[in-house]
Amino acid sequence: MVIRLKETLWQKTMQKKHYPPLSKEKNVDLVIIGGGITGISLAYHLRNWDKKIILLDQGEFCHGVTMRTTGKLTPLQDVFSKIITSHHLETAKQYYQSQKDAIKLAKNLIEKHHIDCDFTKTKSYLFFETPAKQKELMKTKEVLEEAKLDSFGGIPSLSLEESYVFHPLKYLKGLLDLIEESPIELYENTRVISYSKEQDGYCLKTNQKPIHTKQIVFAGHYPFFLFPYLFPLKATLEKSLIGVIPHEEKTFQAINLDQVTHSIRFHKDKKTKESYLLYLSESHSLGNHKQEELERELEAKIENFFHKEPILTWSNYDIMTLDGMPYIGYLEPNMLIATGYNTWGMTNGTLAGKILSDLLMEKQNNYLSLFDPHRHFTFPMRLSQLMDNLNQAKTYIKSKLSTPKKDKTVTIATIEGTKCGIYQDEKGKKHIVKLTCPHMKCGLGFNESENVWECPCHGSRFDIDGNPIKGPSTTPITFSSTS
Repeated sequence: MVIRLKETLWQKTMQKKHYPPLSKEKNVDLVIIGGGITGISLAYHLRNWDKKIILLDQGEFCHGVTMRTTGKLTPLQDVFSKIITSHHLETAKQYYQSQKDAIKLAKNLIEKHHIDCDFTKTKSYLFFETPAKQKELMKTKEVLEEAKLDSFGGIPSLSLEESYVFHPLKYLKGLLDLIEESPIELYENTRVISYSKEQDGYCLKTNQKPIHTKQIVFAGHYPFFLFPYLFPLKATLEKSLIGVIPHEEKTFQAINLDQVTHSIRFHKDKKTKESYLLYLSESHSLGNHKQEELERELEAKIENFFHKEPILTWSNYDIMTLDGMPYIGYLEPNMLIATGYNTWGMTNGTLAGKILSDLLMEKQNNYLSLFDPHRHFTFPMRLSQLMDNLNQAKTYIKSKLSTPKKDKTVTIATIEGTKCGIYQDEKGKKHIVKLTCPHMKCGLGFNESENVWECPCHGSRFDIDGNPIKGPSTTPITFSSTS
C-alpha cells in the first residue's frame, strides 16, 4: 500500500533532535533565515567566526525542501545546454567546476568529521529518449570533457564515475552537532514575518520575539519579500513527484534530458542494510492541481518499469532561474541570498554555504561573479522570462476563477463576504481558511494527498488550520468569524 506524502524516506529512516523557538528579543550581528542545506552549511563555516549569529527556521531544521530531495551529488546535470545558450561555453565549464568543488567540499567534511550519512560513490548517467535531445547531450559533452559516451539500458548517454549519493538529513545532523558546539544560537519554529531597516541594520519581526541584526542571509527556498529583488520576475517554480520502492542496491544514478523527467538513484541504509530505489518524475509547472492524476501516473510508471508498487511518495518544489544557475550573493549591503538551484540543491546548497561565508568574512572566492544575483541577463533570456511571467499571470487569473475540487472532506463557501475553504477532518471537525494567498493574492487549491492548501503561483503551503508551512507567504490564512 502506498503511503502518500506523510513522510519522506529521509524522515522515515532517522530520528531528529529538536531545538527550541526564540523566546526573547535578541541583538546580534547576523541572522541566517532557513535551516536547510544552505543555512546549515553556512552556519558550519561561520561557527568559529567572532560574531553573534542566529540560525533559525520557520519549522524544523532540515524539514523543508532539503527533506524532499533525492540526495544526489553529481556534476553530470541537465542544465549545461541552458547555461551555454544563456552565456557561453566557458561559463558552463566554470559552473561544472563549481559542482565538482561542491562535491569535494561535502566529501571532505564527511571524512573529516566522520559523518555517518550513507555516503556512497556511484556512476552517473545523463541520457535522452527524444532524438532532438542528442544535440543537447553533445553540448554537455563539450563541457564535461572527462564524461564518456556510453549507453544507459541501451539508450545513448554520457557517463561519469565521480558522483555520489547520501542521506541528506543524516549529513546535516552531523553538521548541526558541530554547530551546537559553537556560540551560534539555533531556533526552530521561528518564522520571520517581515523586516524593516534600522540605523544599524535590520529589525526582523517573527512569530515569536523580534530580532535586531546588522546583517541578514536569506537561505530559505523562496524569498518571503518582494523587494529589493522582485524575485517572482526572476524565476519560476517546478513541482515533481518522487516514489520509493524496496530494491537491491545498485551503484549508479541517472537522469534524462527529455521533457518528461526520469531521475533514478538507489539508497542503502548501512546500519539496517535496507535498500531502496528512488524514482522522480511528473515534473510540471505550478498551477496544475491534478496531483492525484500525477500520482497515479507516477505509480503506473514505477509498476511498469520496476514491477513493484511504491511504498512512499512525496512531492518537491524546485526554483528554476533564467540561465540555469543559482543566485548567490548580495542583494543590497548587509543582505545576502542563496536560492534558485534548478533541481540541483545538494551541490549548490553546499557550495552556497561556502560562498556566503567567504563574502561575509571578506575572503576571496572564485564563484562570486558567476552566481551574482545582479549578473547580466541578455534580452532573449528576459524575453523568455516575460513569457513565463505571462503564464504565471494566467495561473493567477485561473486561480481566482476556479475553485478546489469538492468532495466529502472539502467544500467552498462564502462566509461574511470572504471566499473560504472548509476541510472536515475524520472526527467531523471543520477547519475554515481564507482562499487567498497573502503573498500575491492568488487563489488557493487543496492538495488532497498531503492535506494542505497550496498556492498555484509561487508554491506557498498552509496546513488545514491556515498556518503557513512553506513560503514565500509568512501570514496565516485562518478565518475568524466576526459574529
